[in-house]
Amino acid sequence: MCGIVGQYNFNGTPVDEHLIRQMNAQLVHRGPDDDGYYMDTVVGFGSRRLSIIDLNTGHMPIGNEDGSVWITFNGEIYNFLELRQDLLLRGHSFKTRTDTEVIVHLYEEYGVDCLQHLNGMFALAIWDSSRQRLLLARDRLGKKPLVYSVLPGGVVFASEIEALRKHPGISTELDYEALDLYMTMMYIPSPFTIYKAIRKLRPAHYLLAEKGQVKIERYWDIPYGQKRKVSKDEAVAELRELMTDAVQRRLISDVPLGAFLSGGLDSSAIVALMSGLTREPVKTFSIGFEADDFNELNFARQIAERYRTDHHEFIVKPELLKVVPELLRHYGEPYGDDSAVATYYVSKLAREHVTVALTGDGGDETFGGYPRYASALNPLRMLPDYIRDGARSAARSIELRNPRRFLGAFKGTALGAAGIAREIGKPIHAFANRMTFLNTKTRNQLYSENLRKKIKLSDSWLVRSLPASKSGWLALDKMFYLDQSIYMVDDILVKVDIASMANSLEVRCPILDYRIVEWSASLPPEMKVHRGETKKLFRLAFSDMLPPEILGRQKMGFAMPIDEWIRGELYEITRDYLTDQTSRERGLFNQNRIVDMLDRHKEGSDRYGLQLWLLVMFEIWMRTVQGRA
Repeated sequence: MCGIVGQYNFNGTPVDEHLIRQMNAQLVHRGPDDDGYYMDTVVGFGSRRLSIIDLNTGHMPIGNEDGSVWITFNGEIYNFLELRQDLLLRGHSFKTRTDTEVIVHLYEEYGVDCLQHLNGMFALAIWDSSRQRLLLARDRLGKKPLVYSVLPGGVVFASEIEALRKHPGISTELDYEALDLYMTMMYIPSPFTIYKAIRKLRPAHYLLAEKGQVKIERYWDIPYGQKRKVSKDEAVAELRELMTDAVQRRLISDVPLGAFLSGGLDSSAIVALMSGLTREPVKTFSIGFEADDFNELNFARQIAERYRTDHHEFIVKPELLKVVPELLRHYGEPYGDDSAVATYYVSKLAREHVTVALTGDGGDETFGGYPRYASALNPLRMLPDYIRDGARSAARSIELRNPRRFLGAFKGTALGAAGIAREIGKPIHAFANRMTFLNTKTRNQLYSENLRKKIKLSDSWLVRSLPASKSGWLALDKMFYLDQSIYMVDDILVKVDIASMANSLEVRCPILDYRIVEWSASLPPEMKVHRGETKKLFRLAFSDMLPPEILGRQKMGFAMPIDEWIRGELYEITRDYLTDQTSRERGLFNQNRIVDMLDRHKEGSDRYGLQLWLLVMFEIWMRTVQGRA
């Protein structure tokens, strides 16, 4: 597991080794155990290594026998032993036991098609000196990041944005369309970054720089269009077999490993499988909150006790803003998913005991775990929730003698119900609405006139992201695809990678073994979501391994009590960040609207916690990373 950087100047200009070393130094947290370099006039690679496999001889970058092919690599290849054996039979020789060296020889055999043979998580760069070719690539599902910039005479790349910012040739001009996407989605989806000059290489894609030309191609896609007939019992047996193999492959390590345990269905299933595959008790790590509505520790403890794990816990408190500047430096751009802080703390806790942790990430997107799937198919299912929640809010406002809050609750309930009614017969638009956190109207009110002039407001970006080639797919399959290719990749997996690597911790996701994703895509979607029941097949597959309290749980998520905290302990610092002179002079947001939101949220007449959190994260990023205080 590593951080990587590099540059290829196809205009013939020599690469500055000092600059490569400066960029690489920004990634020491991703690889504190070792650093390495490869320089060849027009090409320079840097690598930071977190040693997991072959601790003694796995120094990177690694070349082939004659030094004509070199690689710098971030990730793990879980089928490398099988690949290595085949390559030995083909006459290749090895000087290490690493999975990295396997890729070098695989490239010699298959060229760019070597990517088709890899089962793992990775971001890589390969230099082929005989062809004067640079290959950049990411794994199929985007578990490892890679950002790049195309300059007039070459290409620069890195694991994180902050490393690229060290390059003097890369502009740091903001991309305001990306800012709008951040306010819409609470993260910036690939290929965008907050900077016009920097882009994210998308999952299952490679970039080829050769003969002065740069091209980007997709090498794999989730095959939802290829269905097969399978019985429920057959599917359950197949899933158990696939999951067991995926977990077993991810137990290969020369350093201690454990698991994140939220108490949800996915992480509990992973821990259950690990317990059956290891001799020693599994080390498990959980975080919780003092607010009961957000605390899952009791569920995590049930699994820990059942499987007699070596269990560790941590309580997250409102002083979280202390770690936010550091986290945002690692992200390199604004990031608004509040669960990033919780993930940082559980990673920090885990790193005190292990170097590798398995997690249940990807289960909801792959097996239909979110309530939004059922509600998008039948929006009327949501009406009782809106009415119930609105009635509760109205009743509470009467109790508090707050007529303003009462009117707001009544109006919000009516508007919400009307919006749901308009979604009937439009499942993809209904789904997109649930994935859009701030709609056009809200953003229009929040943005200054200056910012509105820089962008084109729209709520259709997510819908337009669905390729036309998928138009014939079933509605549920389209939802799964959008979640897996956008939300999971650019929010969930980015969060996990950045939060864990900030603590020099490797995280592995067995459910996102591409074989499992392909297998799940081949199933009729009603096996996963049917008549309002989510994750149907996954629950059946692990019904004998998990207690009823876990099997019957509804999706809770990894969120924090942001509304409560911004109304209480974080109110003053939030107000200071958003209303002081520094913030006002940026001229990006409507200050009158921000003050009104702060006042209404404080008194409880409206809930603006998410909006205020997004604004605070942007402001902290501007001050601590962009340096425009």
